[in-house]
Amino acid sequence: MDSSYDRNNLSALPTGSQRIVNAACHSKGASIVDLKRFQTLYTNTKTGKDIRALRPAFWILLDPARIPVADDLDAPSAQTKNTVLAGHIGLGGIYRDQSFALTTLREHAPAYASIWPRVWAWVEFLHRCSALVLPGVVESELVWDFIGFSSRGLRSPDARKAAWDSPQFLPFVFRAWDHLLALPLEEQEKRYQWIDSLIPSRLTVAYCDEIVAGVGGTLEDLAWVLHKQLHYALSHLGSPDKNPRHHHFCVLNLAGVIDLITGFDSAISESRDPPPDPLAPKPRMVLTAAMVERGVARLLSKTFCVLAETKPDKDTDSLFDGLLVRLLDALTLIMVDSLVGFRILLKNDFIPGIFAYCRRRKPAQEKGELQVILTRALPQLSFFHSNVLVFQDAINTVDANAPQSTFRDKATYDAWVRFREMLKWHLFLLHEFTLRGLLREKAACDSIVCGKITFKDKLRTCAGCKTRNYCSNACQREDWTAGKHKETCRLARRVRLAFRSDLSAKDMHYFRFVLHKLATKDAITLEHWAARISYEERTPTPVLQFIFGGREESRIEMNPCVTGPEQARKACHPSRLDPLWDDWVERAKRSHGRMELHALHLAAGFHDRLLIIPRRSNMSWMYDTCARLFLTVPGVKYAGQEGVWEFERAYNKLQVPRTLEAIH
Repeated sequence: MDSSYDRNNLSALPTGSQRIVNAACHSKGASIVDLKRFQTLYTNTKTGKDIRALRPAFWILLDPARIPVADDLDAPSAQTKNTVLAGHIGLGGIYRDQSFALTTLREHAPAYASIWPRVWAWVEFLHRCSALVLPGVVESELVWDFIGFSSRGLRSPDARKAAWDSPQFLPFVFRAWDHLLALPLEEQEKRYQWIDSLIPSRLTVAYCDEIVAGVGGTLEDLAWVLHKQLHYALSHLGSPDKNPRHHHFCVLNLAGVIDLITGFDSAISESRDPPPDPLAPKPRMVLTAAMVERGVARLLSKTFCVLAETKPDKDTDSLFDGLLVRLLDALTLIMVDSLVGFRILLKNDFIPGIFAYCRRRKPAQEKGELQVILTRALPQLSFFHSNVLVFQDAINTVDANAPQSTFRDKATYDAWVRFREMLKWHLFLLHEFTLRGLLREKAACDSIVCGKITFKDKLRTCAGCKTRNYCSNACQREDWTAGKHKETCRLARRVRLAFRSDLSAKDMHYFRFVLHKLATKDAITLEHWAARISYEERTPTPVLQFIFGGREESRIEMNPCVTGPEQARKACHPSRLDPLWDDWVERAKRSHGRMELHALHLAAGFHDRLLIIPRRSNMSWMYDTCARLFLTVPGVKYAGQEGVWEFERAYNKLQVPRTLEAIH
């Protein structure tokens, strides 16, 4: 209990005020006259200091032990009604107390957090039973006064966590959110901000269950509430005569709906409790199906297109940019969980919306950004693309059997026809995406021992026959020597094979020279590192990890690390390790051939790491590399040309390496 609620503080009141307070807070109950006198006393206070002196009385009147039990509500006596009236007057007093402290809420927040459990106990009781014992209470005023008090009083994380864990509190908040749209326009934004501050930033399974209970009890009810909120916000966002304050409220409400969808998905996905029925659909799938059925997926796609096509504005740009990113996350969840939702999004101009989104964020890299979004956010596309042959075979099967009368008479004929139309529509989409360059065709390595399936543009094509594809030099050499490709390709019969790594001998020596300059005690020996680059051993030995940092955290991390093949494949793209990669690519394009990119592929078995270094025709590659490496390491002075000269002197003492012939 906060010290301001100590009953001894009442001794500082005038004698007449003490007499009124003692009569209203009597343990055996008070009369209506005494309660009205007390209500008049705190209503006529003029300063915050005067009303804070009455806090001990509010604490006593809001004691949960005073709440009548269920047996007393069937035929409430006069004393029961007076007790309920005393609790209602106590609520009004603590609300008035807070109204005087709006400018000093941080100072008085602990006091309000201390009395909040008592306030919630009385509000929850009055919300259930006020019609029986206190008919004059207006339900909407009771709800919004309490939500405003909670929003202003629960400022610390611990206080809000205690409120979220209180039974029936979150259902109470979300019932108010469901009825928010019925309020007058000027009240919606302020009251939504109250609700938004009371919603947990990170949902758990228990919180999700209470939220569902608050909006109706089922996931279908939640989807219906989300649909209403989205429809209302979207209708007002697109209106030409929009009120700026109302426009801001619509954006905030949209953000709340989207955060609720993504929060539900993460909370349900993290639950490790085994389902009672193994064959029952997962809760996240049920929620996604309900959102698709209720039209939430269509409205989200339409909202995304409207916001993406809105011209950037100083007032709304910060709001829309963050909202678009969260919208894309929510749409991704729908597309991953539901094939029907995926089709609905594509039919509702989702692809043009992504084009507009890319133009808004990175006009110069529209197509590249779109490819990244489609690759990461639309895993359904990869599924469709890998099953093109199956789709076409299914269509041919239906078409071949359609003329037969026995096939037409079957009850499943209509389903087969609909299935055929769906497959044709998917094939049309795949064709459109391929023409736009949004899909990358997959193929398998033609080596007799490999057969790895990857994107076709990553495979090397034989320069002789133009038909065989290989994922590496080793696979091509294996097929030329042990396979039958030598018999069918003339080029394979007359080319002398020799293995050549991605690094020349001088590159290797220079890079080892730089590593010596930057080596730490925790780093692995350079000889061990250089031996791993040759691909001769493929054991999961710890290797050195090089990562270029961003602008503020510009650095090179040199940490021993052990990663598996899956993590290595995810981290091996240049843009993941070098934030400047996109900039270097653009500069190489603008140089019209005067600049090329040189990638040092450092690998040890499964440990793939890329260090991207620019290579220019008008500057020494070693000088440029030395400048980038030394300038990005904190505490290392700029070596510049001196470092290059030092390396040249050391390299001239070495034996000149022999030239290796490269295969096609």
